[in-house]
Amino acid sequence: MDSTHHTNHLKWHLFTVMVRDEVGMWIPCAHMLSQFEDGDIIREFLHVLKAWAGGAGAGRLRYFITDDSAAEQRGVRDAFQGLKEGATEVSHFLCRKHSEESLKRNLKGPQCKQAFQHLYSALYYRQTSMGCEQSIEAAMRAAPEHKKKYIQTEWWDKRNLWAYYARQHSCLLLQCMTTNAVESWHHSIKTHAEGKAQMTQFSLSGAASHVLKIGGEWQYRATCLPECAEFPLLKKLPEPIQRLIIEQKKKGESATNEGEQPKHELGEELVCNCLFYRQYQLPCSHLWQYQTMCGVFTSHHWEKWAYLFEDSGYEVYEATTKTYLVKEIYDAIGGPSRQMLQVREVLEEIKARFYAFEEFTSQMDHQARRRCGIMWLRYLQRLTDPIRRLGAEQALAELRSEGHKPEDLELASGGEGDDSDDGDRSEDEG
Repeated sequence: MDSTHHTNHLKWHLFTVMVRDEVGMWIPCAHMLSQFEDGDIIREFLHVLKAWAGGAGAGRLRYFITDDSAAEQRGVRDAFQGLKEGATEVSHFLCRKHSEESLKRNLKGPQCKQAFQHLYSALYYRQTSMGCEQSIEAAMRAAPEHKKKYIQTEWWDKRNLWAYYARQHSCLLLQCMTTNAVESWHHSIKTHAEGKAQMTQFSLSGAASHVLKIGGEWQYRATCLPECAEFPLLKKLPEPIQRLIIEQKKKGESATNEGEQPKHELGEELVCNCLFYRQYQLPCSHLWQYQTMCGVFTSHHWEKWAYLFEDSGYEVYEATTKTYLVKEIYDAIGGPSRQMLQVREVLEEIKARFYAFEEFTSQMDHQARRRCGIMWLRYLQRLTDPIRRLGAEQALAELRSEGHKPEDLELASGGEGDDSDDGDRSEDEG
């Protein structure tokens, strides 16, 4: 949700609420013209929307993004009270672009430079709550005395609304960082009016009619791109997803033609730790580089990506985490074994611990950080050396020598047919 001005001769504000549909298109679904940007008015506006959707608990609203307006924050908080009114909790987030602009306005000048840099890091880079809190605390130490209270109330107390780490659990939230979709819609309204000057002459009813007219011109049609001829299974993906993949394909081919080597190593399951892959769990430019060089994509990989959208659109990202998006495919016939998933899960946990360790030591001086890193790696090597040196046949022989039978080993590991807690574990940990 966002608001804009200069849409009528009374200078009332136009509020717009947009939702993202199942194929990733942003649709303007509700508007309000109001003389004031007041939290009580915004709350009543959102109550009307809830009534249209069937009342509290009837809709599927999970997340709400606004700019850093205090009125909009209060309106959303009062309108969506979650469990208090017997409805699903709605998480409220602030537009990252507006948060950055607020940061620039309030922490400008050489005295605030270091504090600004620390908060900017928390806004754009810190992926854990501990790292974010360290950055905010560092900002408070570096800030002038008269800015400390501002950082405490607007950044520390509200860190769950704006911080980068607060979005890490959801692919959907990593895709939706700003209110740019609403900004684009408001721009479209004004440009279709032959400039802002014409809109400022509209009456309230004239402005409403103009908004409805432009809304009717927004046509969304699923189409197949020309590149689908080369990759037929691409047709199974929503058209916006096709465009995302083709854009990554062009970037990867361009990098390869310029002689660049892939920045990320190729994993067994064709995964990458770049931002695009973490957002969408789809082939990124780095994977396309490998595809251009040695043709790594198989029908199995395309089937896996198409499987994501087999029964749904973008809502596949709503109920899943970036840790493991396509769990169901491994339960399908011909999918990877559950043991492979458990190995991958352990490796991901080790990497997560290492990233947390790096963030924890980031405030140390270079020498201390290097010494801590060496100690951590030596400890890891001591723990994993026996496993890394042990061959598969030798490991099986040692297990048998201890009296274990193959069927006992399968039962001990949970087995592929054991649904007792493995599936729940991946969801709970996510």
